[in-house]
Amino acid sequence: MTAKRSINQSALKQNNIGLVLTEIKRDHLIVKSVLARRLRLSFATVSSICEILEEQGFISMAKKGDSTGGRKPKTIQFIPHARYILALNFSIKEAMHIALISLDYVTIKDVWLRDIYASTCEEMFERVRVAVAELMETVGITPSDIIGAGAAVPGLYDEQYDRINYCTNPMLANIGIQHRLEDLLEIPVQVMNDANLAALGQCTLETQPKASLMLLYFTEGIGLGIIQDGVIFHGSTGYAGEIGNMRLSVDADACRLEQFLNLNGILVNYKYYVQNGELLSPRVHEKITEEEQQALFDQLITALNRKSISEITFTKEIGQQLGWVITTLIDLLNPGTVYIGGDIDALVSHLLPHIRNYVRRHSIIANVSDVPIKAASVVNLIVKGVGELVFHHWIGRTYSLQV
Repeated sequence: MTAKRSINQSALKQNNIGLVLTEIKRDHLIVKSVLARRLRLSFATVSSICEILEEQGFISMAKKGDSTGGRKPKTIQFIPHARYILALNFSIKEAMHIALISLDYVTIKDVWLRDIYASTCEEMFERVRVAVAELMETVGITPSDIIGAGAAVPGLYDEQYDRINYCTNPMLANIGIQHRLEDLLEIPVQVMNDANLAALGQCTLETQPKASLMLLYFTEGIGLGIIQDGVIFHGSTGYAGEIGNMRLSVDADACRLEQFLNLNGILVNYKYYVQNGELLSPRVHEKITEEEQQALFDQLITALNRKSISEITFTKEIGQQLGWVITTLIDLLNPGTVYIGGDIDALVSHLLPHIRNYVRRHSIIANVSDVPIKAASVVNLIVKGVGELVFHHWIGRTYSLQV
């Protein structure tokens, strides 16, 4: 009985350490009395935990807070450089982004590996290993200073089998990416779909820690990240949010949503619209080069900034198409906020008025409850999402919290 009680007490203490560290990290500056009240812990328990966290280098208690009478309380200050996180983004076409970030998810040092997918799988992983080693050497840290790594991937990640399904990058198909990276880097690795990580990154910027939101994320396809009460909604098998594979009609040869309204689809439509004054049929699509994409995108944005009637009309039609998609999502999922971002960031501000207008006219929920529709942050949402994912998994492993 004594041993069991001792084990339970030890687990409870570890759990409380994780709770206190997470709360301090959220506020960055806080006093013990507020921390104790917020977490419903005794002042003595919080004081004891803060001593442990200070010894471990996660906090400093050097500054003084505001006094309500008597001795001024010490302010607890979070130290974001106490440990580090690796963010690996495999979802970018033709390149890979590796960032070493602090515990407040700010990039300390990063590197872009160009043409990394033009070689073999073994050569790709070797370049990753070398790049990570060079980053650590530059910053002056060792693997023990890193709490974990997170990898964003362009496809459906099956955690049970460590496999990426429907991956848009052939190099990553049918390989155990998590195990390969863990063997390579000798640190724990979490892998997740890029749209989910971007949505989680947007959630870290919200004023409410348990926000509910959706992020429509445009890359080569269209992904949907769903956050419910601050947590990614995965669905029963982890594949929730695969909106890009919706077909635009019941016909078998109809376009999928991400073929018609991803960046490539929008620009193919724009090219056709300039020549013919109307959008393409949803059954017709083509793939254009990156160079042509960039030229058409620049042409469209320049014309919109000049208030060109033709481009404004085109953008209205695309906005209505996206409005139809978002209306459906709002009425199905009832989010607190809808964000739009990714490769079309520069176009979003021009689309938003038309999207909002369509949603106001056609959404049942939007007619009774305001649902803000906004541009996603232009900061690197993947990096922030990786940071949040890895930090909470590390808290769970280290302090026995549920993640």
